[in-house]
Amino acid sequence: MKIKNDGDILSVGIITNEDKYRRDVHISYTPMSSHVPTVEFALSASAVDILIELLQEKANEVRFINGEKLIDYPKPKLLKIKKSDKDRLNKNR
Repeated sequence: MKIKNDGDILSVGIITNEDKYRRDVHISYTPMSSHVPTVEFALSASAVDILIELLQEKANEVRFINGEKLIDYPKPKLLKIKKSDKDRLNKNR
């Protein structure tokens, strides 16, 4: 998914790790003045959950400073993995 903002591009996708079994969320930022990303990183799913909460908190801080209405974001519901699936995933690591 690409988000364009005044010519800058924020891209979010999925990347396969070197071990070929695990996937991470890939995020890159390309400013309008460049053809290549200036910032790129990969995050685990759990790190994304934490980042989402932090971004929502900062967005509400900005809304407060700007005199806008704050948003009451729902808490993320973390998926529960069955023990059999967890064992299978750990075995493949």
